[in-house]
Amino acid sequence: EVFVGRFTYDLFEESKVGTIFTHGDPQSNLNNQLAGVDLNLRSSNWWNEQSVSWHAFYMTSDDENENSDDVIGTHFIFPNYPFRASGHWVRTGDNFNPALGFVRRRGGESTGLGFTYYFEQPENELLEDISVGAEYDRYEWLDGDLDSDELEINLIGIRTLAGDFLGLEVEFERDILQEPFEIIDEVIIPSSEYKGIDFELEFRSSSNRPVFGEFEIAYGHFYGGKATNAEIDLAWRPSKYFQLDFEIASTMARLPQDNFEVLTSSTGFRITPNTQLSFNGIAQYDNQSKTIGLNTRFRYIIKPGSDLFLVFNKGFDRGDDGELRNFRTFKTEAIAKLGWIFQF
Repeated sequence: EVFVGRFTYDLFEESKVGTIFTHGDPQSNLNNQLAGVDLNLRSSNWWNEQSVSWHAFYMTSDDENENSDDVIGTHFIFPNYPFRASGHWVRTGDNFNPALGFVRRRGGESTGLGFTYYFEQPENELLEDISVGAEYDRYEWLDGDLDSDELEINLIGIRTLAGDFLGLEVEFERDILQEPFEIIDEVIIPSSEYKGIDFELEFRSSSNRPVFGEFEIAYGHFYGGKATNAEIDLAWRPSKYFQLDFEIASTMARLPQDNFEVLTSSTGFRITPNTQLSFNGIAQYDNQSKTIGLNTRFRYIIKPGSDLFLVFNKGFDRGDDGELRNFRTFKTEAIAKLGWIFQF
């Protein structure tokens, strides 16, 4: 049995305070509970008609296997034009385990700060604006040791009046591995401190067209070697009721230990016959695990804030070592979820 409860109370004109409770673990019969509180402050006219929002939260979990632990964090957004900025700080305990949620990393502290400035081009018949910016992210373990940090500098971003975008970035990265890890089968990355510089070129076409997409290519250092990353996303939307998506990404790495390529691809669709119904599906494949994953989701909006979800997942592989000629089913999962808001 699982349960999720969420309660909010409006503050002032645009802000609110809330609390959340969960009980149960959908993947096992173990007891798992979570309780949390959060505060969301927002103003659309904070200073000189500029918007700003600030969010803070605290959650604690209790699990039969991992005992209790917590997470605390805050972030702000200054989403204005021509200047926008954002920042965050999150500390997650070693044993924080929300069985009905997801934790990206545990046992550390994440900090980030970034900004972008847009130079308007009112006299240009082709360009909307030109932008520059920077973003810094840092992750430390709870004992204070550095795990990784990254400085991303947006050298230039060009946006056209039609909605297309072209950008060039440079990234300065540092990654400290405390233990060796296997990046792919039989390729071990030794524990060490790795520093590198990456250059990335990105192009996005306007989504106002029936066919639109995105292309990215990056080249730089990669765990003592070099790597080239490329990604292509394409979408076809013949009408407002249907969209077809295709994505392929490749990483070609040249390391002192060995050279390898990781290739991932996916195809998906979205059907929205009206504002209340939607049906999504996606199929994914990668050449390293040699597995295919299928995910379909049906969503029905009963009323604003109250939704019914039906999810079906299925996985296929060619055996533990890829010894089979044909794919076999190794995972089947069906999930039903009902969310309801009570206002009083």
